[in-house]
Amino acid sequence: MPPPPVMPATRDYPRGRGRTRATARKTTGLPSRRHLLPGEGTSNAAQPHGLPDAMRYQLQENFVPRGEFHTWSCSYKTFASCKPKDFYGTEGATGVLRWIEKMEVVLSISECLNTQKVKYATCSFQNKALTWWNTQVQARGRETIETMSWSELKALLIREYCPKNEMQKMEEEFWNLRMDGAGHQTYTNRFHELCCLLPHMVSTEEKKVDRYIWGLSPQIRGMVTAAEPRTLEKAILLAGSLTDEMVRTGVLVRKQKRKRFESKKSEAGTSRDSKQVRSYAALTTEKKGMHLLQETGSYGGIL
Repeated sequence: MPPPPVMPATRDYPRGRGRTRATARKTTGLPSRRHLLPGEGTSNAAQPHGLPDAMRYQLQENFVPRGEFHTWSCSYKTFASCKPKDFYGTEGATGVLRWIEKMEVVLSISECLNTQKVKYATCSFQNKALTWWNTQVQARGRETIETMSWSELKALLIREYCPKNEMQKMEEEFWNLRMDGAGHQTYTNRFHELCCLLPHMVSTEEKKVDRYIWGLSPQIRGMVTAAEPRTLEKAILLAGSLTDEMVRTGVLVRKQKRKRFESKKSEAGTSRDSKQVRSYAALTTEKKGMHLLQETGSYGGIL
């Protein structure tokens, strides 16, 4: 009978209550679960390639040591599943800025690498924009395009599709944006849009608050200023509450309902006038026919 195998000399660990799974792994020499990589410890372990993203992240969380995460590239299928918006090159300055804003959200959700952002984003170019991009590829070279960053592509798009005159028009609109009567919601929505399109004009939270208060109706501007709101959210909530109170007391009037009523009234008046004109025309034609019959004395005279 062969002698029993000699175990390596190890430190004696307490047994029973003081013996944990970690100490058991140390005594037996087994690798810790946190240090097991996919494919190690078993011959048929699943490899991360070709697995769904959720399973890959689970493997990464459970088997890869902390601080040693691997970078998984984003596939185009994952990027396309986020439904990126197409860009045609005819949207104008506002359209291209909104497309950039939407594309940045898609790139963030799909977790594209920096080397993939330009390649995937330009796949959304259509018609005129695609022709312009092919011209850029031919002029700059394929190697230069492949090393282009997302920031460089944004600057290139703004330079091409956001001329200075269009940007100046939007800046002028932002400076002159004011609340019309009790239209607090309309004013706030447009203010948010211009803040996203022209972030350089309201670079800090304080500038946003000051610019928003400046455009409010005179009836509530002073009260909002006296409250000294620190954030834009507080200024919007306070302005909305004051607007509703002014409408309830009759100081401000919502013009949208009155415009709708006037438009319906004008349409009804127009249809009534058209009916009267048609009736008058028919009556005039009938009178002319009767007068002609009286002159000729018979239908044959008409023919």
